[in-house]
Amino acid sequence: MLLATGTTMMQKLDFIDKIERLGISYHFEDEIQNQLEQLFNLSTNLGRHLEYDLSTAALQFRLFRQYGFNISCGIFNQFVDPNGKFKDSLYSDLRGLLNLYEAAQVKAQQDKILEEVLAFTTTYLTPEIPHMGSNILENDRYEAYCYISMYEEDECNNKLLLRLAKLDYHLSQMLNKQDLCEILRWGKELDILSKVPYARDRFVECYFWDVGTIYEPRHSFARMTLAKAIAIAGIIDNTYDAYGTLDELKILTEAVERWDGNGIEQLSDYLKTSYMILLNFNKELEEDLSKKQTSAAFMGMDSATKDVMDWMPTHPKLFVALGKHTRLLNDVGSYKFERETGSGMAIECYMKDYNVFEEEAMKKFEDMAVDAWKDINEQCLRLTTFPRKILKVILNLARLCEVVYKQRGDGFTNQRRIEAHIKAILVDSISL
Repeated sequence: MLLATGTTMMQKLDFIDKIERLGISYHFEDEIQNQLEQLFNLSTNLGRHLEYDLSTAALQFRLFRQYGFNISCGIFNQFVDPNGKFKDSLYSDLRGLLNLYEAAQVKAQQDKILEEVLAFTTTYLTPEIPHMGSNILENDRYEAYCYISMYEEDECNNKLLLRLAKLDYHLSQMLNKQDLCEILRWGKELDILSKVPYARDRFVECYFWDVGTIYEPRHSFARMTLAKAIAIAGIIDNTYDAYGTLDELKILTEAVERWDGNGIEQLSDYLKTSYMILLNFNKELEEDLSKKQTSAAFMGMDSATKDVMDWMPTHPKLFVALGKHTRLLNDVGSYKFERETGSGMAIECYMKDYNVFEEEAMKKFEDMAVDAWKDINEQCLRLTTFPRKILKVILNLARLCEVVYKQRGDGFTNQRRIEAHIKAILVDSISL
């Protein structure tokens, strides 16, 4: 680490936070983990929570939680008055409140005080920062793009750190463009858009999901593979949602279960094409993995370990929570579009089942998504023996859902909602 031995805890935490925001923390994963482990042990053994100011306490709490150290919410008790309310003196500490707001985003189910923290900081900070959003719920690459320009204006910036961040972003963006060109070439060769009339031209958006989930340059193969998989999944999803008849879908489902091309003669041409695209993609993936001398892979890792492969089919709570979070945000974000197209809508079903109005149903789904986010945080704290690489991929996917389906919208269907993110990752350059 580029840290002097005499630096204080706040200086160390602030430095790690800057590395995170600049998008270069993946270069220093082991060093950051070791530093935070030392600070966590020191904090736990000496019980020195009461000596911290608000900014240090909040930043410490968030970074510890993000890296899997289960620090107690008791660190915030010192900022509460005898009536259980946050002290009035905190209102003047804008930096501390911002750090406190972000600390609340890593809350788990049992963290009741963080519910109060979120309400308190949101109420106070929103008038001061109208478009405030948590970086914890932001896409890593987009946050880096925004923060690099802000950090450059800081008179006390670390020139070496800034230079590294710029070069890293520039090189990553070049690689992202190459990846996307390969994906577009693949889609053009398959001629998906003309063969399947309801297929949507969303190859760029599919790749955006990948960069948001696994952005490290070394995972280029994983990104391109996942982008193709998402594009194919979108076609299959639309087939089941709106375009296949019940009889056709039964035949298609049986074919998928057999995993071969037999017995699909009764399907329409576009359904045959959709299924064969899926089948051929998996054959190509199998061949690619064979060339790499591996039989299985987990996105975001060089290869999947036996422990990971044994764990995944057990329907772990972390996967269940991620599935709920993604499903609920998608239901809310795509509701208006699906209502117009006549697709099946979970929101509408809830309204009928519970005899409630649209707004109440939407709010219920959003609340359940928040609960699922808490479960994700909690499970990441419990799975201390699992590689952080796996947990980070899952967290990144959950964060990306917050971006794509922000403010009850659907960035996958309406690309303008995530246009700024896509341009930052693939188009807009950073001056070196």
